[in-house]
Amino acid sequence: MDVTTQTVDILSKQELVSYFKHNSPYLHLYEIGDLDAFFWPHTRWFGVQDVASRMYLFVVLLYTGGGDSEPVLIALANKDDSCTKRNIQYGIQLLQDIVTHLPGRFHSHLSPELLSPFQDLYQSSDQLKHYKMKYCPTNSNNQELLNSIDTRDVSPLFPCDILEVKRFFADSYPDNWFDPRMLHTKQMFGIYEHHILPQRTADDDDDVSVPDSLFSTATSTSTALVAVAGMHVYSQEFSVAVLGNISVHPSFRCRGLARKVTAALLKSLLTADKSASMSPIGGDNGCSNDSIHNAGSGNPAAMHKAIGLIGLNVDASNVAAIKCYQQLGFEIVSEFYEVMWDKKKEGEESGGGGPRKHDESSKRKRTESRDDDANAGGAVAGGDDHRASEDEEVKGRSACSVHVNNNPLTQEVSKPILHHPPNATVTT
Repeated sequence: MDVTTQTVDILSKQELVSYFKHNSPYLHLYEIGDLDAFFWPHTRWFGVQDVASRMYLFVVLLYTGGGDSEPVLIALANKDDSCTKRNIQYGIQLLQDIVTHLPGRFHSHLSPELLSPFQDLYQSSDQLKHYKMKYCPTNSNNQELLNSIDTRDVSPLFPCDILEVKRFFADSYPDNWFDPRMLHTKQMFGIYEHHILPQRTADDDDDVSVPDSLFSTATSTSTALVAVAGMHVYSQEFSVAVLGNISVHPSFRCRGLARKVTAALLKSLLTADKSASMSPIGGDNGCSNDSIHNAGSGNPAAMHKAIGLIGLNVDASNVAAIKCYQQLGFEIVSEFYEVMWDKKKEGEESGGGGPRKHDESSKRKRTESRDDDANAGGAVAGGDDHRASEDEEVKGRSACSVHVNNNPLTQEVSKPILHHPPNATVTT
């Protein structure tokens, strides 16, 4: 069948909700989260659209809310149905159409079949394979497993814990991406270790090099975070949470703390305020494509609803982290590559799009989390869509030639970029 298509800028949030409803929500948790009002102004959405039906056949996100960090492009092919080949074909077509609209340097999350459109104009680096994993809360085995994990020594973290959290990440995960805004969600958890403070003696009084804070006049204890679990994406409106910043202090690994602190976070996400009305996405706990429904029908005033769509991204080489998450009930959904792209200088030969040496100058943000058996596991690596904190200015937008959707719910008409006329139709 011949389909006449056009490539457009998508300006309608409602149209995107409809698209994700029918296209593997667990594959697109980051994109769904970016429909949230906090992230929406920092997004640009491209789509291949069937001219006749006005249906979107493939959607790509360019996120620019990372402050000084590079923009992030997300293009993921749905490969769980009979239309896999056609879906990939539309994805390649869309990327070929928009490649000249992209900034000179950007991170990306790409299905492996979608790497080729960039290779003539861009040089790739930092190419790493990752898995997307999902958690299905309605699975009875998952429920029993989660209930069997003792999380009584896990504590919720709040904005007042910011200094301790920053100290923890400086010691345990210095190159991670952490947005202090996540402490306001009440969905970040940690495990504290208690330390006995020695008493200061008369001999210590003359040693001014030893601070008083290390001593106590009576036997007492101090506490320090040794494990943390949080999120990179969290939207009550769309019932989405992408776990991240799951990290354990190097001195406390191999004790099962990552599993325990992640279990506490899952319990909170799944049981929060059951009396609240369901949100637009995740009405059936997100275990089917029907979990996106009735967009706009959720009650925005009902806070801390149970989350229906939960997932994470993990470095494919981190076997220990993957095992940890599988033991909690997570399942692999798909693979993708996180890649940094730099536009080639005039006359520069193609590098074939192959991986190059890891660029240490590009700090890994919103990356895989550190668990207790390995150095990584749990959110997105390198090319993650770095989010701006609430008081952070979004920079570099003019350089990226990216618009802002100031009033998304009233802008219902998508703006064409390129049109594929009938004599250039795609045969499916």
